Amino acid sequence: MAEWASSTPASCAWFGSRSGDLLWFGVSGYWAESRRAGARAALATPEPARIGRFHLVSEEMLPPLPLPDGPTRGGTWDVLALGDGRVVYTGLAEHAGWVEAGSGTQTSFGIGAGANELAALGDSGRLAVSDYFAGEIAIAGFDGAAPRRLSLSAEGGLRVAPKTVAFDPARSWLWATTDLFSGEGEDLGHDARAVDLGSGEEVLRIADPELQTLAFDERGVGYLAWSTTGGLVLQVLDPSDAPRPGAGRRIPLAPDFDPTHDYAQDLAIDAGHIVVTTWGGRVFVVDPESERVRVAALPRAPPGSLYYSAALVGDRVCATRCGGVAVVCRDLP
Repeated sequence: MAEWASSTPASCAWFGSRSGDLLWFGVSGYWAESRRAGARAALATPEPARIGRFHLVSEEMLPPLPLPDGPTRGGTWDVLALGDGRVVYTGLAEHAGWVEAGSGTQTSFGIGAGANELAALGDSGRLAVSDYFAGEIAIAGFDGAAPRRLSLSAEGGLRVAPKTVAFDPARSWLWATTDLFSGEGEDLGHDARAVDLGSGEEVLRIADPELQTLAFDERGVGYLAWSTTGGLVLQVLDPSDAPRPGAGRRIPLAPDFDPTHDYAQDLAIDAGHIVVTTWGGRVFVVDPESERVRVAALPRAPPGSLYYSAALVGDRVCATRCGGVAVVCRDLP
């Protein structure tokens, strides 16, 4: 395990994104502060603005990349390394933008508070950013133009808070997982939505089973992790398949998955494999052709820690851990 001490003790490692031999990740103290003082106070807590860096070959933590212009409250959340030296980031309390790793030049997308998770729209040079507070998906480019916004429908006082976003190039759809709240703030559960990128119209809504994380490759093949009555299942959805939970191929991951205490937090397409990371520290590495599943079990220490994103390095996986600013590596069986 590699870990670095933070001047903000509550800070921990969040979503990660691989680029070559580096794993970039967000750094935020939100979870610890929200448990201590509540969500509103956690988002108002100042902390150094930086993006973590971990070398996947040497398994060493590198000095973090500072963000001189913020975010300074709530830390950095999701990151997306583009491979050209730019790293895109979100900070739920502040804003979303990108930084050039070499020069440190930082630019904002102009989205404001609420920026949550990221997805690239193929090679178009545009990105989708879920806006958790506004109930929208923002489509942002690097030209400085105001983002286009796609609203998720909400009826009867319902508040929709989008989380994970994914671009489906075969259908030209944007998928999103959500949290659902009443007007009084009561947690009503979750659903999954899809929005047609051309028209901006919502074209799909699935409430059951729960879609927890997903990604599509450049061919338009989708990999969707569902929490079902039969446990955690990976769906492989070809472009010709109907966009519904039972379509395509279903690869069981964890029949004993406990959705009350665990969650499939992230899914990455890495070296031809699908890498699914759960909060509880199980990393599932799936060969979608042979349907072989290998599982690395990572330690739950300190108590209450959560895992976010993993990368595959040969027969090892390395995952960010929100329990200190840490990346934990283990051999695959």
